[in-house]
Amino acid sequence: MSPWPTVSYVKRVVLIALLLALCPVPAQASSCNWDTQPGWVKRENLKKGDATWDANIPLRFSADFSRRKDVPRIEGFAGAVSATCGSKVSLTVFGSKIFDLDVYRMGYYGNTGARLIRTLDSPQSITVDSKMPPGQYLLKLRSKNRAASFIPLMITGQSSND
Repeated sequence: MSPWPTVSYVKRVVLIALLLALCPVPAQASSCNWDTQPGWVKRENLKKGDATWDANIPLRFSADFSRRKDVPRIEGFAGAVSATCGSKVSLTVFGSKIFDLDVYRMGYYGNTGARLIRTLDSPQSITVDSKMPPGQYLLKLRSKNRAASFIPLMITGQSSND
């Protein structure tokens, strides 16, 4: 007798596929040659930070985003919430066709909170490369006569015992 007597074969296959999709897959750093030696996070955080990373982001002190200041802003989202070396992540932007995208890696960086990796001019996507080590990133959308906003992105890489 089957352990799932009332569940059809197709439903079992779909259920197993969904469960497998939830299993984490370790990412490989491939050709990026990121520093993954012990202590790499400490070395990364010794780099120069940018204290202006959160400028022009009009939020009230509230976790409720429905209460944020009502000002014209540029906003968007990424086609993925995480990526690894060589990944190309599409961007969808609302509020302006002409904008700058500042790529910030979040971290200590001398108590500034973030490091500017690069600035791009109106990109449709962003490609993860060797200059973007694993970590949490905020992609800052900036446009003339609009308030800025962030798109979060997680960059994953080889695991290390740091």
